[in-house]
Amino acid sequence: MRKNLVRLLTSITLLAGCANEVPEKPAVPETAEECAKRNGDWIQASQGVVVDFGPFRCLNYETTDSGKSCESDNECQGGCVPVYNWEKKVVGGECYSRVSDYCFQEHYNHGGVSTCVY
Repeated sequence: MRKNLVRLLTSITLLAGCANEVPEKPAVPETAEECAKRNGDWIQASQGVVVDFGPFRCLNYETTDSGKSCESDNECQGGCVPVYNWEKKVVGGECYSRVSDYCFQEHYNHGGVSTCVY
């Protein structure tokens, strides 16, 4: 009995440690070539708004954890977005497929949904 209790507590401790892991954010592509390899947009932009001045930067590039189940943005490289069922009810969250400064997607956070607003 005591051995089983120790095993259970050890397992819970290990699982709790894993739940707090924050994924490493992918490096931001710094050249047009690197951006193209990640299927990003090499544009002049400021906070996701395309402008015709300033330096070029890579926006909207691919992540490696797309589709992974999540509860909040800090669990994903590109943000956690809501998943809806056929009744249009939120049933969870999943990691977004891109890292983006564009403000167009909804964000899922522990059961709630919010819209990005600048």
